[in-house]
Amino acid sequence: MRLLDSASDCSVDVYNGLMAVEKADKVARIGNRLTQFLSRSEVLFLSHNAESRFGVALLHNHFSCKPGELVIQDEHTLEGEKVLVAQPEKIKEKAVPWLWISSENDFRPLEFTTDELAGELYQPEPVPEAFLAAFSELLQEFSAEHFFGLAIVERAFYKLAKPGERAFEYSDSENRKNIIYLTDKQNINSIETAWGFRKDMSPAQPPWCKAKCEITSKTICYTVCPIDASDPNHVKHRGPVHAEKQEKQHDQVHKSTVGRLE
Repeated sequence: MRLLDSASDCSVDVYNGLMAVEKADKVARIGNRLTQFLSRSEVLFLSHNAESRFGVALLHNHFSCKPGELVIQDEHTLEGEKVLVAQPEKIKEKAVPWLWISSENDFRPLEFTTDELAGELYQPEPVPEAFLAAFSELLQEFSAEHFFGLAIVERAFYKLAKPGERAFEYSDSENRKNIIYLTDKQNINSIETAWGFRKDMSPAQPPWCKAKCEITSKTICYTVCPIDASDPNHVKHRGPVHAEKQEKQHDQVHKSTVGRLE
């Protein structure tokens, strides 16, 4: 059992075959599978001391890749604002995988990022085979190999957030781009798409922070942590987020009844 990192290990057909986020979320929750899987994952990640590097993500896609393309997340400046943009590209020199799917007795990469912190979390030391094997067995037990993947959820970009800001991602399907902004939008209906685990949570707090995705006429997705982000002792735990953008501006929100924010 290995954690593969080469572009040649990434299958376009596997990525294109993933469900849309709405369907993936609906199917993953059948029979309370999502809650039970996260609870078991928390125990597994903490017991292997893997929570400082990895989390869990809901596997899905927003657009199709062509042969030779990979989904690569990179920092850009858009209208004077720093953003993260994920789009199909050729492999970049500094890109490392951040999302893997369990396949053929290995974990194969699905998406890549050039984020500096994600690169640091991926590179320091080999991933213990015992942890990978245990997580693979858990995925098989829940028949969840095509619903949940291993993920690096931290980003240096998120550390740029001011107190009260969160990351909102707009998915522009027509141009095959996902764009993450840092903004102070609140109270959004959402779908959870990524989870990170922590050892230092108090008993009153939930065991994972969540990535949120809103399904609206202009869908907005963002990550949220239950701890006050203005607390100087709080280490932000943010993960990948997703959405369907139907307008270019990102200053208006139209709520829906899908994925009520907790």
